[in-house]
Amino acid sequence: MSLFSGIGGLDLAAEAAGFCPLDPDLDRAAYPLSSTGAADTLLQRVTSRGGEVTVWLGDSANAAGLGTFLSAAEAADDRCLAMTETVS
Repeated sequence: MSLFSGIGGLDLAAEAAGFCPLDPDLDRAAYPLSSTGAADTLLQRVTSRGGEVTVWLGDSANAAGLGTFLSAAEAADDRCLAMTETVS
């Protein structure tokens, strides 16, 4: 996912190049998803919003944190879908 929105027309240029810029509901890039505690916090934030929620993780997530989050979401009968900014 790319955060181009509102940056001097970059969102329009990205769309013209075949990208589909996404607008996250939660920007968690400043909070590394790298532990069980971080995964629990993220799940609480997501479930408290109800309905569909898009989350920007940035580049600080690791396999352990992401795996814990996905396992907890699955156990709560939530669905997690991967999103990318490219149009297929």
